[in-house]
Amino acid sequence: MEVWNHNAAGAERLAAALRSRGIDADVAADLERAVGEADIVSCATLAERPLIKGAWLKEGAHLDLIGSFTPFMREADDDALRRGRIHVDTYDALKESGELLDPIRDGVIKASDIRGSLAELCSGARGIARLQDLDDVGPMDAVVNLAGAPIADRPWTEARRSLLWRSRVDLTRTLVDWMGRQAVPPGILLSGSAVGWYGDRGDERLDEDSAPGQSDFGSRLCIAWEQEAQRASQWGVRVALLRTAPVLASQGGMLTRLLPVFRLGLGGRLGDGRQWMPWIHIDDQVALIDHLLRNECSGAFNACAPEAVRNSDFTRRLARTLRRPAILPVPAWTLRLALGEMSVLLLGGQRLAPVRTEASGFAWMHPELTEALAQLLHAPQAPAAQ
Repeated sequence: MEVWNHNAAGAERLAAALRSRGIDADVAADLERAVGEADIVSCATLAERPLIKGAWLKEGAHLDLIGSFTPFMREADDDALRRGRIHVDTYDALKESGELLDPIRDGVIKASDIRGSLAELCSGARGIARLQDLDDVGPMDAVVNLAGAPIADRPWTEARRSLLWRSRVDLTRTLVDWMGRQAVPPGILLSGSAVGWYGDRGDERLDEDSAPGQSDFGSRLCIAWEQEAQRASQWGVRVALLRTAPVLASQGGMLTRLLPVFRLGLGGRLGDGRQWMPWIHIDDQVALIDHLLRNECSGAFNACAPEAVRNSDFTRRLARTLRRPAILPVPAWTLRLALGEMSVLLLGGQRLAPVRTEASGFAWMHPELTEALAQLLHAPQAPAAQ
């Protein structure tokens, strides 16, 4: 098996993980060559433009689009969809483009492999290809919807905006519509959102009852995302909205991007560093999801720590935890030039308090930033952000 990723380090990590499970895996240096030699080509990516070209596929190759939920996830071009023997996980939009394969029936994926992989993550978990596959399982207790393409991975071009919108707003609309068609709808929908709902508000004190922002794409995206989720209440579903701050974890998330620079002593504040920076430890993020599911909580809840910090304060504490200096600030103009409107994620902020979260009875394990960073960066093992 050969694996490929935009990020070479990511591809090597994936290959190493496969080798640890006894699978002979190497990193493909040339994507076109690797596709051309493969009998089965499996894609698992939120691609905003096709990666696999039909001209690369050899005759009779299987094209397996793994994890696809809606038509915006187009990993292959139209020629590949016509030429390959295709399995896709969803959508009627591609039914006219080649032969659709059932991954289990036709041997592209073994049912035992799906069950085994999911069981390692969560005992008793079941993988499905379509929402309709759950129509016959009976009433559900809860639905947790945290879907969405990464919002900070690349600038907000028109294509990226479309991907972000469809992976949140359109997907949630599809999910809620499906819930409404069930004889007995789930008892609760816990749906993701983000602190970007508030927009960039400077020093204004904010909580869950504050008005939304409207000035940037990120806030408009979150507003529409929440509105789609709230429609589930018309069927008697309890709706809880999780407005999540940047999650701190030892693997993945914001810290993964910051640590290489800060460990070299090259970190520094962003802009003038005065922007407020809400945050939450991954342990508290997971615990809050569990708390909202188990208690009669509805409405919006800020998933952030009670300690509010500015970017300059966060920078100093991270550098101190790593025992490194933080003397190289990043000028605001360079971020605006490089990122465009997306720079609001770094230069904007929210002075946010989790008022309704605290009133619900939730107790933080890591309410204070210095302790949270120390636990994540010095603990022998810490949870990974997904």
